[in-house]
Amino acid sequence: MNYQKYKPGKLLSEYVDCYWAGSIYDQSISGRGESFVLIPDGVIELAFNFGDGITETLDSRKEVITGSYISGIRKYSPQMTLPCYLNLFCVRFKLGGIYPFFQVPMNLLTNTYSKPDEFLGKEYGELEERMYEASDNLERVALIERYLLKKLRASSQEDHFVKDCSDLLFQDTSLRVSQLGDLFGTTYKTIERKFKKAIGVRPSELIKIKRINNAIHSIYSSQSSTLTEVAYTCGYYDQSHFIREFKQVTTHTPREFVQKQYAICLNTEFKIPVSSKERGREMQVL
Repeated sequence: MNYQKYKPGKLLSEYVDCYWAGSIYDQSISGRGESFVLIPDGVIELAFNFGDGITETLDSRKEVITGSYISGIRKYSPQMTLPCYLNLFCVRFKLGGIYPFFQVPMNLLTNTYSKPDEFLGKEYGELEERMYEASDNLERVALIERYLLKKLRASSQEDHFVKDCSDLLFQDTSLRVSQLGDLFGTTYKTIERKFKKAIGVRPSELIKIKRINNAIHSIYSSQSSTLTEVAYTCGYYDQSHFIREFKQVTTHTPREFVQKQYAICLNTEFKIPVSSKERGREMQVL
């Protein structure tokens, strides 16, 4: 896949992580293209898909995602299969970054691929047409930036509250979610409600996603010599905690996942593990 990444302008950098484009045009093969496992990362994307459908497979259930979509925050790791013709342009929002633009409760989008016009109305159809007719990706960046700036409302105190809570949870791995209420002078139920509205999941679920993300990054970048080391480095209480949460998200134990040698997409980057023989020498598996 031809992959390009673009930075947002200064006025949108608080909300948008990046814009990225992916394209495939391969007449030499028919049917399905390359496959990879999509790792939960805690973000939401707005995708303009001008190519063929992308296939998501989870527990033998398949869904073909056609046209443009909003990808809600994910709590699982599906296998994605790209088509042989792909023309994709995506807005990758930062954690909680999409809510100030559209003010849609994000828990409605969790684990789903939703049609943008269901939430954004007629004007989205007009934007999609202009994006399709754009001469290149730089023009698409300019178009989407103008649209987002027009939609942006001033950040509220509530938006910053969710960001501050998230930052603290990520910085202090020893902090328990139950302690947030005392630290911010409110109840945990209030924090949970705000998280679900702005991000799409509860604080405890967000921490689980972050831990899995960090663990798989550590495995695929060979930062740790054993999976036991991965478990403790990434904030799991013990090996059983690591195995249980890992299986909940990926449907595999860490050992099975390593042995499967999956190609993955982690934070918009595609990664392929070292060979199983080489991995067996350098990492003891649980």
